[in-house]
Amino acid sequence: MLSISLAMQRKDELLRMLPGVFDDWGIESDKYFNPETLYDYIDGGAELYISYNFKDVISRRYKNSNGDEIVVELFDMVAPDNAYGVFTQQREEESTDILQECQIIIGSIIFWRHKYFVSLMNNKETPVVKEAMLHIANSISENIAVDANKPEIVLHLPVNNLLPNSIRYFKHYVWLNSYNFISSDNIYN
Repeated sequence: MLSISLAMQRKDELLRMLPGVFDDWGIESDKYFNPETLYDYIDGGAELYISYNFKDVISRRYKNSNGDEIVVELFDMVAPDNAYGVFTQQREEESTDILQECQIIIGSIIFWRHKYFVSLMNNKETPVVKEAMLHIANSISENIAVDANKPEIVLHLPVNNLLPNSIRYFKHYVWLNSYNFISSDNIYN
């Protein structure tokens, strides 16, 4: 079990990467979770992060005077290949608008940078909300300030006829089986 002082230290480290109050956006709440408490936050989705050796996450809710909300999740995935793996499991399309690969669709921005996976969501995207989301995402990306390469095996994929959005990087047989069932057992270790 994580000691309270270590958990506070980790929470503070993650909070420093997030922007504070800006423009018309205030901080509504901050929540911190580790592998022991992640199911309290994402019941039914925690397995994905835990299977990639997730360390902890800070969830911050921003709110403006119009009542618009943005939820930001900053996951420390311990290593870049873990962050990349989670990103590949969740993305549908890809761009490089926020330095390293990201996905920007209506109501959502996800990206990975170094050992971090970042998710931003809103329930009602307007031009003001989208601008705020881009501001937050770029601020987090700048605060991380370290890029990482994709896992070595991905760099060896042939580029001819490769559909980049179809690449999935996994470390657990359950995720392989979600795309193409192979076995109920971990036959590839």
